[in-house]
Formats: sequence, C-alpha cells, structure tokens
Amino acid sequence: MDSIVVSRTLGLTQAGGSILGTLISGWLANRVNTKLGYNNIIMGTHLLSMCITPLYVVFGCNNQPIYGHEGSLGIPVNMTDTCQCVGTTNLLSCGADGNNYLSPCYAGCQSVSGKVNIHTECSGLTGSTNMTMTSGLCDSDCYRNFVLYVVLHAVQSTLYSMSSIPMRLLILRYVLL
Repeated sequence: MDSIVVSRTLGLTQAGGSILGTLISGWLANRVNTKLGYNNIIMGTHLLSMCITPLYVVFGCNNQPIYGHEGSLGIPVNMTDTCQCVGTTNLLSCGADGNNYLSPCYAGCQSVSGKVNIHTECSGLTGSTNMTMTSGLCDSDCYRNFVLYVVLHAVQSTLYSMSSIPMRLLILRYVLL
C-alpha cells in the first residue's frame, strides 16, 4: 500500500476515534458522579484498550524483502561495483519480476523512460522478460489485514479516549479536596 494512503487513513481513524471517545467520555462522566465510578471507567477502558494490542501482531503484515539491502538479496556484488550503486540515492522500486529493489541501480537499470519514472533495460531482474521497474513498492496481498488493523485502531482509539473526561474530573476532585 502507498504510505500516503496508510498515513492518511490512520490519522483520520485516530482523530475520529478520539472525537467519538471524548464525546462518550463526557456522557459517561455525566452519569457517574463518584470517584469510584470515575476509577471504574478509567480502568475499564484502559483494560479493554490493552486487550486489543496483542491483536495487532495477529493481523499484521510481513515486511516485503528489499533486494539490494544488506547484500543478502539482489544482484551479485560484482554487478553492484560495475553499476557503482553505493553512492546513488535510494529510490524503492518495483521490478517487473515482482521484487522490490532498494534503487533501480541494484536491478541493473540503465535508463529512465518519461516523466513517470519507468526505469528500463534492467539486466538484474530475475525470471522476467519485461526488464522495467516503476517507483514505489510492489503491491502486496495485505489489504484485508490492513482493513482489520484500521478497525482495531479505531476501536482502541475510541476506548482509550473514553477515559479522558473522567480522568480529568478525578484529578480535579483529588486536587480540590
């Protein structure tokens, strides 16, 4: 997935969850007027919020390998020396072979075609007759897990924010006594 889409989605989810949680928090605080009630709301919402955290590991996505990084994947070292990739700028790119490369240089690309950053004549691509690369990471099969992650993030954000008003009211009650 594109990093801009991920960042925007998680930001909107966080903001929406915080707003909803704060509104629910105010409603709950209005219904409860005791220190014990505030403590129960705070502990309950934080406990439920913590129970969601391990689910992030279950619904996470594996990192895709990046060829040319740390020398374990990618083109042979002698080809890297020929292309002189060490001083080049890193531009994560997706090859026609479905692999991600640290930069087009690590795939042996010789030229750039047009303004859309399609790199051509990539001699280091494996198992592909199409020797081109495009900027950005290759698509992954992780969309379903991302949707689950966003839903969990929204629920956790809402739950955590549900303790905000009772927490402040509890602090005021202890300070003013």
